[in-house]
Amino acid sequence: MPDPFVITNPAVNPKVGTGSGIDILQLFLSNFITLALGAAGIISFFMLLWGGIEYITAGGDKERTQSAAKRLTAALIGLAIVFSVFAIIFVVETRQAPDRRLNRSGHCFLRLCYNLCS
Repeated sequence: MPDPFVITNPAVNPKVGTGSGIDILQLFLSNFITLALGAAGIISFFMLLWGGIEYITAGGDKERTQSAAKRLTAALIGLAIVFSVFAIIFVVETRQAPDRRLNRSGHCFLRLCYNLCS
């Protein structure tokens, strides 16, 4: 039974801070990548929303319409980059360690980078 007085953060893996140095670094970087991709996706979504509202309320004003179109374009490019990075990490991770496929946090990708650099 879990201790009722322990505060846990659901956004961070509970293994943070345990293990050897490389394991801690891998865990930190994988959590950072996961949080960064999530934050980038949320920011891109709100930029899409903001650009859409700005476009609708432009009322035919050419400058405001162009500004909204630029914001929409930037948001779509941002979303495409976020999904591409996630897909690349997922593909590399599943190719390197198919048994760890359900763990999409980038552990295998980071282990691969560490092994290539050492």
